[in-house]
Amino acid sequence: MALISAVIVLTLVGIAIVWANHHRSWSRAGHPQGDQAAFPGQVVPAPVAGPPSELTHQDRYGWPEPPETLTRRRLLRNTFYAIVGAMVGTLSYPALRYFIYPAVRKLPPAPFTPIASLAEFQIGVPTFVTYEERVLDGWVVETRSKGAWVVYSGEDRVLVFDPHCTHLGCGYSWHAESQRFLCPCHAGVFDIEGAVVSGPPPRPLDRIAHQIAEGTLLVSRTIKSTELKG
Repeated sequence: MALISAVIVLTLVGIAIVWANHHRSWSRAGHPQGDQAAFPGQVVPAPVAGPPSELTHQDRYGWPEPPETLTRRRLLRNTFYAIVGAMVGTLSYPALRYFIYPAVRKLPPAPFTPIASLAEFQIGVPTFVTYEERVLDGWVVETRSKGAWVVYSGEDRVLVFDPHCTHLGCGYSWHAESQRFLCPCHAGVFDIEGAVVSGPPPRPLDRIAHQIAEGTLLVSRTIKSTELKG
C-alpha cells in the first residue's frame, strides 16, 4: 500500500512539473508580434531595414524570438516520461534498500549461545568445545559451526579463547607436556592464560565474550586482546 501511494505521489509531482513548464512556455509564447508593444508603455524599436532573409527576430520586433510553443504531442510525451521516471524510481527503492541497507544498518548486540555446563570441564585443563551459532548475514539467518578453547579454573573463573592464532589465523592446540598452546604454522606459543611466550604472534590470544547462567557457559562475539581492559 505504501509503495502504491509513493508511485501516485511521484506521478502527480511529475505531472505538475510538466504542466508548470507547459504553462511557462505558453506565457512566453504569448508576447505580441509585429509592431504591438509587449507591455503597456513599452516602446517598440523601429524595424531594421534589410533583406528579409537576413533579419533576425530581434531585428524585426525588438525582442528575442519566443520559445517554441509546447504542442499537445510534446506535452503527452513529457507526461509519459514523468510517469515512467516516477515508477522506475519508486520500484527501484526496494532493490537498492535490499542491497545497501545490510551494509550500513546498525547491527544488534550479538546474542549469547549456551555451549556447555561448567560441570563438564576439568579444572586447569583447557578443553576445546564446538557449538552451533545463529548468525544474521544480511537478510539471512545462518547456522554456523564454531569452536572455542575453554579454561576453567574453578567456581566461576573461566577464560574462553578464540581458536585462531593471532599471527595469521591458524588453528592451535593445547600441549599438555609443555603446558602451552602451540600453533603449528609458524611456531607461535602461548601460555594457559593466552599470553605470547614466543614466536611471531603480535598479541595474546583473542577472547570470546561469555556469561555463566545457572551453571551453564554461554558465549558471544570474539573480542580482540587489544580491546580488553586491564
